[in-house]
Amino acid sequence: MMGFYPPRGQRGFVDPLPETPHARQGRGFRAVRDLESLGRYWMASQRTKEVFESVDPEGFAFVPCDFTLPDGSKGDPRYLCDVIRELDAIDEEKSQVRIKYDQGAKIYSVAGGASLAFDEAKIGSVRIFEQPQLGTSFICDDILRDACKSAKLTGILFRDAADL
Repeated sequence: MMGFYPPRGQRGFVDPLPETPHARQGRGFRAVRDLESLGRYWMASQRTKEVFESVDPEGFAFVPCDFTLPDGSKGDPRYLCDVIRELDAIDEEKSQVRIKYDQGAKIYSVAGGASLAFDEAKIGSVRIFEQPQLGTSFICDDILRDACKSAKLTGILFRDAADL
């Protein structure tokens, strides 16, 4: 199996990739949405790529992939997608979140509910980022959320970080 993962502690993709990624829609499955989770990465439609790049071009990495429909024909353009920006921006004083420590490393736990507030000075004009101590969730602002909703992108779930 070929790996697309960058070195530990980095986001994005190895460069160059050993081969072009290939995705196939299985028979009997629902149609592929604009954004699909593939574990560590997402598979994004052309529309999703355009929205993401128009709002935050420095926040994402994309790699074109081949996409095959159940009948064997070529599907519309698809991309592996990763959020490549990490930012430690939680304002602990204003947030209601449990802080745990695992081997000395801080971890924010939202299990059972939390209310996250962010340090706007750290965020600046950033539209999306990964909060490293939070796990696999990404934080985006209202501008990116509204752009996705306006484009009617499918497969994206937004939750208010102030009410988790």
